[in-house]
Amino acid sequence: MSKSRSFSIFLLKKTFDAGNSLKEGLKLENDNCATLLPPDGSLFLLDNPIQQPWWINYFGIQKPLRQGLKGAIVFIPVRNRVFALTFSQGAHKLNDESYEYDFGLRVTLNCVETEKLKNIDVHAPSTALRQRTQSAIQSNLTYFDFDKDNSILKSMSGAVRDKYKHLFKNVSGTAHLRINLKVPSNELPNLLSELIDLYESDHFRTAFPDIHNITPIQDPQTLAKLNDKLVRAVRNRDSKLFLGVPDIIDYQWAVRIRYKVLGVRDRQIFEDVYLDDYFEEIENSGRLDLTTIDLKQLKNQRLELLDDNNVVDRHFSILKSLIYDTNLNGENETFHFSDGNWYRVSTDFVAKLNQDVERIGTQLKLPPYNHENENAFNEDVPNIDSKFTCFDQKLIRLIGETPFEMCDLFCLEKDQVNFYHVKRSTRSAGLSHLFNQGVNSIELMIRVDSCMADKIIPLIQSKTSDFTVEKVSSSLQNRQIKVVFAIVSKRKDATPKNLPLFSRISLRRAIQILQLMNVDIELGFIEDKSSHQ
Repeated sequence: MSKSRSFSIFLLKKTFDAGNSLKEGLKLENDNCATLLPPDGSLFLLDNPIQQPWWINYFGIQKPLRQGLKGAIVFIPVRNRVFALTFSQGAHKLNDESYEYDFGLRVTLNCVETEKLKNIDVHAPSTALRQRTQSAIQSNLTYFDFDKDNSILKSMSGAVRDKYKHLFKNVSGTAHLRINLKVPSNELPNLLSELIDLYESDHFRTAFPDIHNITPIQDPQTLAKLNDKLVRAVRNRDSKLFLGVPDIIDYQWAVRIRYKVLGVRDRQIFEDVYLDDYFEEIENSGRLDLTTIDLKQLKNQRLELLDDNNVVDRHFSILKSLIYDTNLNGENETFHFSDGNWYRVSTDFVAKLNQDVERIGTQLKLPPYNHENENAFNEDVPNIDSKFTCFDQKLIRLIGETPFEMCDLFCLEKDQVNFYHVKRSTRSAGLSHLFNQGVNSIELMIRVDSCMADKIIPLIQSKTSDFTVEKVSSSLQNRQIKVVFAIVSKRKDATPKNLPLFSRISLRRAIQILQLMNVDIELGFIEDKSSHQ
C-alpha cells in the first residue's frame, strides 16, 4: 500500500496560471527535470542557500549546523482551470490575488461530515479577534460555540462523508485545501476534477444553513466599485477604516511592527498596529502623497512582523491588512472588507439586525460632550445633573473575582438602578468592547447580588442619600435594572442602525443576553461639541 502524503491545494482564479500567479522578484527555478508530472504540469522549486542559524554564535555553539528553505509549486491544468499544489515554503510564493480564497473552505463544507468536525478557525471583524477551537473528539458545529452572525468562518477540519472516502478520509480547508492522499501523480488530474465539482456544489447550504449570512464578493464589476471606495477611504482617512494583522499571532513572543513604504529609509518600529502610524510613514516618505494613493501602492506596501532580532518574520500587504465597512450607491446591502477580500452581508439579515437594534434607541438626557476625554466628561455629569454618580475608573473588588468597572455613570430612577456605559467612539472594536463590558458587569452583579449593594453604596456621594443598601439590593434581586449605552458622536443623524455592521451585530448579541436576564437595555447618542479628535 502506498504511503499517504500531505498536499496543500490552491485553485487559481480563471485569469491566472503558472505564468502570472507567482509573486514578483522571487528566485524560483522553473525546473523541467521532474519525470512524473501530470500532462501539461509545470514545476517551480525554491532552493535557498544553506545558512547558519543566528543562535549558533549567540550561544557559542561549536558544532557546525546549517539550515535552508526548500519548497516547490506544481501547476496542473484541469477542465479550463489551474491548480497549484504547494510543498514546504512554496505556498508563500503565490500571489495573494491569484487563487480563490474560498476554495478550501467551500470544498470542506461540501464534503465534511457535519457530526465529525475537529477544528474551526473564526474571525470576528468587530474586534479583529481570531480564534481557533479544537476538539479532542469529533463533534458538530454547535459544540464549537460558533456565532455565525458575529464571525466569519475562516477554516474547518473534520472527517469526510462516506460518499467521498474514496478520495480522502479527512479534510481541512481555508483558502487552500489540506488533504492526505495515496494516489500516484498521474491520477492527480482526476482527483482535482472532482474537487472542482465539490467547489461548485451548493450542498453546504443544506448541511450548514445560515452559515453564510456573510458571503464573499466575486463579481469583478462590484469588486472594482468597492475597491474604488476603499482607496478613497484611505485617502480621506475615513474614521470607519482600520488596520490589523490578518493572521493569528502568538503573543507569548514579543511582536514588533514596521511598515514598508517607498521612500522611507529610517523606518520606525512600533509595538502595535495603528493606522495613524502607517499614515505617518507615508508622510515621512517624501515620495508618496496619501491623497493620491492607489490600489497598487496599497498592495505593494507592507505591514511587517519582526522577530527578536528585528528581522522580518512575516509580512502582509497593507491592502490585506485593512478593515472597512461601506455601502454602494443604489444598493441596500452592506459590504465588509477584511483579509484582502470583500464580503456581502445578506439584505434580510441586515434588515432584521437593524430592526432589533433600532427598538432600543432612545433620547438621552445627558449634557453635550465638550471635554478632554471620557473620564473628564463622566466626572462632570454629576455636577450638571445631581441624580448621576460617576463610577468611571472606580473598581469593584469582590473576593475571588477580578476587579471590574461596574459602569461609567450610575443613577436610581424610581425603583430601577441604571448603569450607563459611555464611549466616545463609533469604531467597531471600541463599541464591541463597550457592549461586552455592559453585559459582563451585569452578569457578575446578578451572580453576586447579595454583596453588590454593600459595594455600591460607599461609592455613592452624600448628595444621593436616598440610596440605601436595601433599595439597591432589592432592585438587583428583582431585576429592576437598566443598562444604557451612551455613544458620543458628531453625526447629526446618529441612530443605532448607523453604527458599523459588526458593532450592530455585537449590540444585538448584548440585547439578547440582557433580555434573557430580564434586564432593560437602551442606546442613545451624546452630541460631541469638542474640538479634540
